[in-house]
Order: sequence, then structure tokens, then C-alpha cells
Amino acid sequence: MKTVLKILLIGLMINSTAKAQCITGMPNDTTICGFPGLTSLPITLGGNPILTSGISPFTYHWSTDLFWSPALSQNIDASFFLDDTTLANPILYSRDYFTGNEKDFYLTITGANGLSCTDTFSISVLLNFSYNLLECEIILYNPGDTAVLWTNIMDGIPPFTYSWSPPISISNVNTVNPLVYPDSSITYNLILTDSTGCQASSDCFVYVNPLTVEEIEHNKQLLKIVDILGKESKSKKGLLFYIYDDGTVEKKIIID
Repeated sequence: MKTVLKILLIGLMINSTAKAQCITGMPNDTTICGFPGLTSLPITLGGNPILTSGISPFTYHWSTDLFWSPALSQNIDASFFLDDTTLANPILYSRDYFTGNEKDFYLTITGANGLSCTDTFSISVLLNFSYNLLECEIILYNPGDTAVLWTNIMDGIPPFTYSWSPPISISNVNTVNPLVYPDSSITYNLILTDSTGCQASSDCFVYVNPLTVEEIEHNKQLLKIVDILGKESKSKKGLLFYIYDDGTVEKKIIID
């Protein structure tokens, strides 16, 4: 009997150090926005972790690779980023100090029967996001003429969403390259958002050739007033020349 008991005890010790099959239910690696205020933080980690062949109750432990922070004068571990490292689904509330713009989090789940397994979840931080609106000083020679607002995306993680404003004389405010056909000069603004929540904004000016004197007066800006010798005049009497930013010159004789 003593021999049988010893064999059973040895068997229990072996099982207590055994590894279970890999955890399932963990989400795919993800990327979050590195710009404050433009990210989905806080986010919940872990998905639905399950220990195959494990027996409940389970214990959970999240960890990261330690690294020294000169700014904090201490080693930073998972507790710096997560609200509780012993939960199956802790909350990530900080993106600070992600070395190399990427961080690996390790979840070790252990069953009551001693079986355990570790899985990895990686988070990358997007620090650069920009785009260009090409040829965005467009001239239309007649009201109602059509132009395309071209967008060149250089960074970010797709899919993207688009929001053009104002919703005036535009084919679709939620597409990358809409058609526009304004009756008068207008500035369109695009807010581009990528899948991480990062945003970038830019303007596109569409100039429509004015047809009336009133529209011309409204669009041009006075640069300076000069006298007959070409010297800038502060006086508002006599023969004066009004020079505008569109290249036109208007002659005025002002009599007190």
C-alpha cells in the first residue's frame, strides 16, 4: 500500500507542473492611436480566454517584459498599464512608455488541477497619421461645373472613414474622392479617421469664377492705396489708385 501511495503522489506532482493546450478566445493583435484624445482607450484586454483541459476555478496573471524608465526611476511592469493584472479581462488605460511603439502582454491562466498555459497579446501604437488633399485650390470657370476632391493617404491603419463638410453641392460626404459642383466659392473640410481612432483634418478651397460685380467685390481683397506717383497714400483725397489681390486696379477721384 505504501508503494502505491508513493506512486500516486508522484503522479500528482507531475500533473501539477503540466502544461495545458494553448489558450483560445484571445483577440488578434491590435493597434491603437498614439495621439492623446484620439484613441479608444481605455480598452479591455483578453477576449474570452479558455484553458483547454483545465479545471475551474482559474487564476489569471498578466505580465510584460520589464524595462527601466529613467523618467520614473523604476522598472515598469504590466501593473503600470493595466488596472488589475489578476483579471481575465483587465483594462488598458495607458499607452505611455510603449517601447518601440509596441508592447507584448502575456496572460498565464492556471486551473485548479495545476494545468497552465501562457498566450501573448501585442499592442502597437500609431504615432504618425497624415494625408494630402491634392490640387486643393481648384478653379471652376462657371457655377455648377464639376471637380473631384482627390485624397492621398500616407499613413494610418485601414479601414478609413471620411467626413466632408459642409454638405453643400457635394456628391457624397462619406467617400474619399467626392464630386463637387458649387455655385459660388467654397472651402471643403475633410476629417479622416482610421481604424485606431486617429484623425487628421485638411481643407480644400474651390474657387468659382464670379459672374457679377457684387461677387467680384465680395471675393477680392484690397492690398493698398497709392497716389499718382505710386507711393502708398494714407490720404483719402484726390486721385487715388486701389490695388486688389486679384491684380485689378481701380481709379478713384475723391473730393472732400
